[in-house]
Amino acid sequence: MAPDRELIKFVMDYYTMRAEKYGVLNGLAQSRRVFFITGYVPENAAPKLEKLLQEKYEVVVEYTEPGDEEDVPILLHNNKFAEPVEGVIESYSVPSKGEIDPSMIVALFYYVQFGLMLSDAAYGLIMVAGTAYCLTKFKNMEAGMKKFMKMFMYCGISTTFWGFMFGSFSEMLSMLSRPHSSTGRISGSLLSGLSQ
Repeated sequence: MAPDRELIKFVMDYYTMRAEKYGVLNGLAQSRRVFFITGYVPENAAPKLEKLLQEKYEVVVEYTEPGDEEDVPILLHNNKFAEPVEGVIESYSVPSKGEIDPSMIVALFYYVQFGLMLSDAAYGLIMVAGTAYCLTKFKNMEAGMKKFMKMFMYCGISTTFWGFMFGSFSEMLSMLSRPHSSTGRISGSLLSGLSQ
């Protein structure tokens, strides 16, 4: 049984997906040659979708504005500065219809706070170089990963800025390289006091 475990998992996944597919198809209003489907599409993407559908199929497309009581999906749309933190917003909860999109405010505070906490120019430059390399080298990167890389690039820029402002350049490395740091003396004296 153990050697066939992966095959059994594959077969289970296959039939689960097929069951879900036919569950969706059974929920459609359809006849032998016609079916009816509804969904949501951003207003600016509607003409492109309609054109694509009409080129490939015989279809009638009708658009209506969602009602006030409908729970519509939310699509965040921000500039290049705020777009990378959309994942952070989505990990908590996207704003509901009619609420303000907090992405710009979150982006500003996220980048500044990250830079203030790390505030080391060397680490910031390493972050900027590493993320810039990944963004230019791997052009076909998944959209979520691309946003993640851009977010850390902006965090690296902030870290570099605050590192220069505080005069900190690879400070942690220099602290670790000192043989007799104050933390070592404190922990040493605490340990000797406990052993008595």
